[in-house]
Amino acid sequence: DAEWNQHLFTFLELEHQRVQDFGASLTDRLASISVEEGRIDRVSAGANVWFGNGFGVFLNGSGFDSEITDGPGDGSLPLVPDWLANAGVSWVHPAQIKVTLSETVIGERLSEVDGDELDAVPITNFSIEWQPWDKHLDISLDAINLLDQDFDLAEGIPAAGRTVILSGHVRF
Repeated sequence: DAEWNQHLFTFLELEHQRVQDFGASLTDRLASISVEEGRIDRVSAGANVWFGNGFGVFLNGSGFDSEITDGPGDGSLPLVPDWLANAGVSWVHPAQIKVTLSETVIGERLSEVDGDELDAVPITNFSIEWQPWDKHLDISLDAINLLDQDFDLAEGIPAAGRTVILSGHVRF
């Protein structure tokens, strides 16, 4: 992490994971997607820029390298994208209200072990969050996939369309 000045913040992160009994059961699918052992390496970088008057932008991206190291199949782990990018703009009001509009792009990924590759997909999201009482209460309204982009989670398994979530948290 680095704070270059009061307006520019950057980060770089490296992560290595060993995966055992990797599995995913998907709705509307008789068989699950599973791998005995694998590895995921990820590098991520990003920047946040605050312009003043509550406005800021953010940009981050990740590159993934995954591999099946034991079990059926070879090549990349299913459902792990080659890359992921996220960018957006936020506005923060002094009354602890934050409004964010962002675009997430999920890169190409395998649909199953030794399966077909799914195309990259852009997803537009919107959120509004309020954190009153010294941030002891957090209420948020999120619209995920705001533009109702059609894409598959796995081969033949469509992702949810536009989704609206209202949530609240209390911190003690």
